[in-house]
Amino acid sequence: MAMIFGFAPRTSIETQLTPPANDAADASNSSEPRQTFNDLPIAKIKGRRFVSDQLLSRKGCRPWFSWIKDHGLFVREVVTVNEVNQLGDAFWICRRCDQHMLFSPYKAEATSPAGKHLAKDNHIYPQNESNSSKVVSMTASSLRSSKRLRSSPSMIPKSKTRKAQELALCENRRV
Repeated sequence: MAMIFGFAPRTSIETQLTPPANDAADASNSSEPRQTFNDLPIAKIKGRRFVSDQLLSRKGCRPWFSWIKDHGLFVREVVTVNEVNQLGDAFWICRRCDQHMLFSPYKAEATSPAGKHLAKDNHIYPQNESNSSKVVSMTASSLRSSKRLRSSPSMIPKSKTRKAQELALCENRRV
């Protein structure tokens, strides 16, 4: 990597987390598993360190099943507490933004912010369950139609509803 004015240009997180080809071959031939996450490739961006969530094996934890995993990668932040590296929060990083060197981590607690980012900034929407080969294009009108419909106004005139309300209130006061 060439240095420009004393600084190395930023590489994408995905590139930093992918081991070189010869390391990948060595790892697949190696019979001993990695002991700690410190042995995994660590990406360093803006003073923060991340490790690929896919390479971590956590017993009893569910894998990510959301549609956003196809458009980005899940990472875990590496936090130093009392000079000991520990795993921090889980984040999702948009693959397109990462390729354009834009750092946009979204907390992986919920997929809504990441899904909204994909829809708004990249025009990528969840795939249709019946036709998973193409991405569904949603327009503003189709988004409006999926919202809960308002109840239709009643056919009773306002004057009569007011009178009914007054009668109901008067009866409650007598009690």
